[in-house]
Amino acid sequence: MGTSPGRPEMVDVELVDELDARAVAPSPLAAGSDGRRRDRRARGRRGRPGARRGRRPPRAAVAGLVLALAGGAVATALHVGGRDDQAALLAASVVDLTAPLREAWRIEAGQAPAVAGGVLLVTGLDGRDLRVRAHDARDGGLRWEHVVPRSQAAALYCRWEAGTPQRPLALCQAPGGLVPTRHAGVLAQDPGTLLVLDAREGTVLARHRLPPGHLALDTIDGALVLARLADGYVRIERVDPVTLAPAWSTRLREPVGAQPRSALLDAAGDRVALRLGPDVTVLEAGTGRRLAHWVPPGSARAAVHLTPHGTGLSSVGTSSPVSRWVHDGGVLELRGTVVEPSLSDGSAPDVVLVRPPWGSSVRGLAVEDARVLWSYDSGPREPVVRRGGLVVLAGEDRLRAVDLATGDPRWAATVPDLVAVHDVSDGTFVLVTSRTLGVGPTVSAISLRDGSLLWRVAMPHGGRSLAAVGERVLAVGAGVVVGLD
Repeated sequence: MGTSPGRPEMVDVELVDELDARAVAPSPLAAGSDGRRRDRRARGRRGRPGARRGRRPPRAAVAGLVLALAGGAVATALHVGGRDDQAALLAASVVDLTAPLREAWRIEAGQAPAVAGGVLLVTGLDGRDLRVRAHDARDGGLRWEHVVPRSQAAALYCRWEAGTPQRPLALCQAPGGLVPTRHAGVLAQDPGTLLVLDAREGTVLARHRLPPGHLALDTIDGALVLARLADGYVRIERVDPVTLAPAWSTRLREPVGAQPRSALLDAAGDRVALRLGPDVTVLEAGTGRRLAHWVPPGSARAAVHLTPHGTGLSSVGTSSPVSRWVHDGGVLELRGTVVEPSLSDGSAPDVVLVRPPWGSSVRGLAVEDARVLWSYDSGPREPVVRRGGLVVLAGEDRLRAVDLATGDPRWAATVPDLVAVHDVSDGTFVLVTSRTLGVGPTVSAISLRDGSLLWRVAMPHGGRSLAAVGERVLAVGAGVVVGLD
């Protein structure tokens, strides 16, 4: 159980005028008084959120637990009373981090849980049957459970939330065993049945038999998005999760010769991305309109970054990664890997964060022409938070905030023995974990305004990572979930 020290140890904070930013602008005449070079022409054009038309805010249903543990990319926007105006824009699900966190309850969980309607969905094998248990995120109490006989399914995956705040839905896929395909000697897993449950009561509202060509599914804005193979082509549909009434249906142009070996559907904000083997297709979530299709060069596979201000497609598994940045103005070709943080308010949308193929720096590039605006050596860690025109970068034992448009440093904070910065923030503070010899793992709340330490407590026993759902922070470990308040 976490305890609050009598007097929190303060982080060594530097409000800096000068940091080790590397010179990147083409002309020495652009050198500033701090010795760094940058493109001053960019100053007047950055940080204009209003310049992007027609952009809807990201979906407001899935909490940080899904992002941290179930593969989501983009956190959700939530207005938090009592916070500053910028904090209200930041993706966050935790209402308040101003008080030290302590253990409130714990439950056993063989798999990382998902979230739907304020309950934690924990699936596992119970005797000879498959079972999903719904625990109240406020007190850990068992709300309901649903059993699927093992004779009816080979596994049970409850990973998705749909519906509305008034009627939240939990979606569970119960796949079957291996079945023959139309290709001789080729077997594929029976996609089985999709169960639609009332997230608050556990009542089964619908059972949908998934077709043999089913590839993947996800949810967005309460709706269900399905991808399936039909007549040699892939079709992506947005439908009502209970009735399957379609909102739109899009057939991809590229033919598919056989059952793909892998398919993954990501839906967030106003984008839907389908990874089919190495190929990636990006659609507009509201209409199904195709925005981009990309095949990484060589044998590389693709990573997808869905953010409030654009979609990053990057090749991975190669020594010379390349990327595409899909935004309102079109598609930008980049060298390197897109490294946008999952905690983002979409501010300064004219700047995209990229790690070049060489070295360990993070660069801010102009979306209009891929011009390098600034560069910082940050080590192997990814950027932490994008908020109010700033980005927080994490080094080995240091956090630093820089202006997205210019690269100007705002603050730097030393965090000894830093282990991880988590996707948990209330817009004013972010949670980090450290490991100190003789003390063990600790959890700290670091200010996004100036990098100062607000509090530090011990990590609950068994906890490894942090996540958030509603007003609750969770510590998740091997076989355990701990609710903190």
